[in-house]
Amino acid sequence: MNEAQFRTLRELSSEGEISQRDLSKRIGLSLGSVNFILKELIKQGYVKAQRFKNSNNKAAYIYVLTPKGINERVRQTQYFLRLKMEEYEKLQREIDDLRQENAHLDENAAGTDGKRPAVFIDRDGTIMVDVGYPKYARQVSLIPGAVRALRELRRQGFLIIIISNQSGIGRGYMTRRQADNVHKRVISLLANSGVEIDDACYCPHAPDEGCKCRKPSPEMLFEAARKFNIDLSRSFMIGDRDVDIETGRNAGCRTLCLRSVENRTAESILADYESGDWEGLMRYILDSAFPEETNAF
Repeated sequence: MNEAQFRTLRELSSEGEISQRDLSKRIGLSLGSVNFILKELIKQGYVKAQRFKNSNNKAAYIYVLTPKGINERVRQTQYFLRLKMEEYEKLQREIDDLRQENAHLDENAAGTDGKRPAVFIDRDGTIMVDVGYPKYARQVSLIPGAVRALRELRRQGFLIIIISNQSGIGRGYMTRRQADNVHKRVISLLANSGVEIDDACYCPHAPDEGCKCRKPSPEMLFEAARKFNIDLSRSFMIGDRDVDIETGRNAGCRTLCLRSVENRTAESILADYESGDWEGLMRYILDSAFPEETNAF
């Protein structure tokens, strides 16, 4: 059984019954491809089609798993899990090797107390283009210059941690699953460009829920500091809004704003540094962290 067939079984299992069109959307394949897969699964006895009349009084079909299909779905899940575990273990070994090769960077980055500096970054409007309340992975596009800057900061020993308010969940504009898909797309695009994100902290609450984690509360930064033994006084917070700057200040970090001069307002909280591009932000951080070194990029 190939992966497309397995994904089809998995979606049928989770939904109970589903139309061919909805199935096509779920697994991201054309109707023709889904139709071919379903025919094969029906032929093997894993799926059965149930005919009914839709609202236009036309014949249509929904698809459900047979008992044989349920058993096969369990068997295939175990099989794919074993494959993924083998892949994970291989990647983990590669990561461990890389960490050993770059251990000197951690030694240089850690202070005398063993604490490390971090760069905390807002997400929407800072590393990805702000589109309001993104619900779909296809809406994600990275801001020019972010990848190169984050890659260099990571190379210099900084932890990279995303800190983001995602009130669209609490407001009901998106589901947690949709938000997770957007997050995974951001992480995937960065990883494919050589940027490893150490962690991501999201506040899913609406403004009126009275939570403790929503920016400008520094709680998410404090949580990350406890988790990774971070020296907040040697760390930086980058964002494109005043709430990001206020959050960094509340946590005791130096603050940087990715904002052009034209977009500043009279009420703007003054960040320690402002730049209209990621190149300027990166240079400020490296100059501040390593004032006696010359960084050539």
